[in-house]
Amino acid sequence: MLKIFFLVFLINIASAAVVAPTIYEQRDLGTPSLEEFTYSISVDCTSASINLYVLDEEYKQVEDANTYLKYIDFAQPLISSGETDKAGYILHKLPGNVKLMRGFFILVIQKNGFRNKEIHFDIGRCYNDEVPPNKPDQEKLEPVVPEEPEVEETVVPDAIEPKNETEEIDNTTKSEEDEETSPVELCPGILALLIVYKFFRG
Repeated sequence: MLKIFFLVFLINIASAAVVAPTIYEQRDLGTPSLEEFTYSISVDCTSASINLYVLDEEYKQVEDANTYLKYIDFAQPLISSGETDKAGYILHKLPGNVKLMRGFFILVIQKNGFRNKEIHFDIGRCYNDEVPPNKPDQEKLEPVVPEEPEVEETVVPDAIEPKNETEEIDNTTKSEEDEETSPVELCPGILALLIVYKFFRG
C-alpha cells in the first residue's frame, strides 16, 4: 500500500512538472500533395525545456527533421534549432526563467518530402497559478538641487590712498616756514618796537 501511495505521489510530481503547451495556431506550408507532419510536444517547466517528437501521417518517427524554435519577444527570435534523432525526438532548451517567458513561441518543422509545419503556442501552464512577476518599482528620484554655499559678507575696507611722502615733506616744510614767519607767534617784540618807532617818529 505504501509503495502504491509513493508511486502516485511521484506521478503527481511528474505531471506537475511536465505540461502541454497551449497551441493557438498551426499551419502546413508548401505543396499540398506532400506528406504532412504530426507531432507530440510537451514543456518541462522545471528544466525549462521543450520535448518534441516528430511523426509522419502514420505516426511513425521521422528522423533528421529540422526544427526551429523562436520566441517573438526576443530581439533575436531564434533560440534553438536542431534535427530529430532516430526516435524522431529533439529537446529544445529555453534560456532563462520560463515563468518570465509569457509571450508566443513559434516552432517550425521541415524536411524534404514533407510540408513545412508551423506551430504557434505559449507555455502559460508553467505559471498560470502564479502572479506575474513585476519589475521592481523604480523610485521616483526628485532632482537634487545643490544647495548654494552660504557666502559670508566680508567688509572690504575703503581703499587707503597711499600717502605721498613728498607732499607730507612739503606740508611739514610749509608749516615750519609758517611758524618761523608768523610775527605774532614767533616775534611779538619786533612788532611792538615798530609801533613805538612810528609813534615817536610821527
